[in-house]
Amino acid sequence: MRALASVVAFLLATASASGQIVLVDQGPGEPGRILAAALATPHTVLYSQEPVTLPRDSVIDRTIIVLAPRVTVASTVHGDVIVVGGDLFMHPGGNIQGRAIAIGGGAYNSTLAVVRDGRLSFRDATFDLESDAGAGSFRLSYRSLRVDSGQELLTWPLKVGVRIPSYNRVDGIVLPWGPIVALGDGRFILNPTVTYRSHLGNFDPGIDIEADFGKLDVEIDARRSTLTNDRWIRGDLLNSLTTVAFGTDTRNYFRADRIEAKGNYDLAFGGFTFSPFVGGLFENAWSTGTSLGPDNRAFSFFGRDDERIYRPNPAVVPGHIASVLAGFEGGWSSGDFTSSLTARVEQVLDAMPSSVVDDFRFMQTTLHGRAAFQTFGVQRLELKSHAILTSGDTPPPQRYAYIGGSGTIPTLALLEMGGDQLFFFDAAYVIPVQRFSFPFVGSPELRLRFITGSAGISELPDFVQNVGVRVGFPLAGVEYLVDPASGDSKISFSVSMGQ
Repeated sequence: MRALASVVAFLLATASASGQIVLVDQGPGEPGRILAAALATPHTVLYSQEPVTLPRDSVIDRTIIVLAPRVTVASTVHGDVIVVGGDLFMHPGGNIQGRAIAIGGGAYNSTLAVVRDGRLSFRDATFDLESDAGAGSFRLSYRSLRVDSGQELLTWPLKVGVRIPSYNRVDGIVLPWGPIVALGDGRFILNPTVTYRSHLGNFDPGIDIEADFGKLDVEIDARRSTLTNDRWIRGDLLNSLTTVAFGTDTRNYFRADRIEAKGNYDLAFGGFTFSPFVGGLFENAWSTGTSLGPDNRAFSFFGRDDERIYRPNPAVVPGHIASVLAGFEGGWSSGDFTSSLTARVEQVLDAMPSSVVDDFRFMQTTLHGRAAFQTFGVQRLELKSHAILTSGDTPPPQRYAYIGGSGTIPTLALLEMGGDQLFFFDAAYVIPVQRFSFPFVGSPELRLRFITGSAGISELPDFVQNVGVRVGFPLAGVEYLVDPASGDSKISFSVSMGQ
């Protein structure tokens, strides 16, 4: 207990919100933006040349920035944990009511820990440290780790080349394998992979090439793959878990050979980042999973019915699409306010499906935005929106997106509405009950929800609205939503993994 008290006392003693870290060079991209935003809010700074442990049964009431080679978190932290120059490991009982962020390392989870807003790992960038022990200040300067003369030519993820697997109702187990090849002192990274898809029995080849020219990054990706336009609903990990557990795969799929190339330029202005890009795409697509049924090998513990695990994919029009691409990724943080917006515009130059005489000529814009900010005390408002706008000729179904059911509008059937026009908006007002805190799951919270959306071909039909409440914890809870117009209601167990 005396050791624990001394650790907490040291943290409190170093808790000045200003004057400890000087961000000399913020650098491009998100790592510098995250640091700049954290430095503008109440925070704690902890420096050590040795591994650091934030011990169990201690509480840190603000964001903590740790300058150390390795940090283990078993504490409760009411804010972000940002590790600069090392790895972050969650331990059982750890509870971060913000994000777990590692800059210059990896952020690793524990199934018995809680990270409310997700984990971020920036392994290709770090900040060099100059300390002034007398003044108690630290000067940080951005450095890219993608340029490293000591980097090995060939590395094997997880020692044998296995990448992170996933699962869906069409592919089954998706298991990528391949080495990472570094050339030109790390300026050029090659990721050749072969991806096994257990239900299809396919071994799909692919390669991703990244080139670093300072603030200009160039990426070329070429592969045969199973594609979807619905990844925005849930990330790969959460979609895999809900598919295996409940048969709730919130995506429609098609197969394609695709090559995509783009170059983006990173700009940063204080808490604002902006990364515009231009590129091109060539794709040859065909349908998959249009006749799923009980004789199919799709597996889930629950939800084994035609509306869930056996739900067929809409057929696409076979043929090629050649396009030019433009867009940007941007974000802004100031104090307790964080936001992000991505935009992607696809202008089709040539499209000739094999079963259609006339070419398709269309332009499609995809927008995805998020924002979150505190209101009163620890209460906060979280906003999420997704939109697809298409002009010109009606595109083929491989450019449709869908909403409905779990992950979007729960009172609708799963992916009931779809087309080349889509709008979705989700607002949640979160009221944490920090008076109580439980090991592994954190503090209970109340979420007041408002959801609206529509999707259709050529135009948007009437919008569907849901209002309701979720009671539970940051990672899971019981939710009740109702459609005020129709009276349809839905009670469900909802899961969130900070996406």
